[in-house]
Amino acid sequence: MEQLPLIILGVFILAIVFFGVSQILFSQNYNIGGKVIDSQSKEPLAFVNILVNLNNQVHQTDIDGVFKISDVSKNDSLQFSYVGYEIYKYKVTEKTSHITIGLKRKDIKLNEVVIFPGENPAHRIIKLAIANKDKNNPEKLGSFSYTSYNKMIFTANLDSLKKDRLKKDSS
Repeated sequence: MEQLPLIILGVFILAIVFFGVSQILFSQNYNIGGKVIDSQSKEPLAFVNILVNLNNQVHQTDIDGVFKISDVSKNDSLQFSYVGYEIYKYKVTEKTSHITIGLKRKDIKLNEVVIFPGENPAHRIIKLAIANKDKNNPEKLGSFSYTSYNKMIFTANLDSLKKDRLKKDSS
């Protein structure tokens, strides 16, 4: 009677160990790499979003459209999405290692936007400045002060000064 709980506990532990080992052995993970291109022009697409198995694991292609994803199981699916392109879903298989994904362009229909001309805000400010020109004239005020800065630059070509001295000396 006393050994029965120990036997049940031992069988339970053995079942957990067996289940854990079988999960590790039978759920092999793969490394997947590849390139994402435009299906028409065959140009690489930079920074395409890659969603693994519709969970929070997101990857992106690099500037050349190349991607590498590690630890993907054969039951996972990859979803490729890019602005202006249709979403592409890819099912991972045992033979998947290097793939090339061609995304198709998606036509986006936009409604017409009409912009009506109105008064330019800069013109409104300029008109107000002209209308208040006398009120804001500092010379018509009782007193005002300002700081004036002047800058003078003198340059001389030293070779031309030497030539002038040579001419004076020779005459």
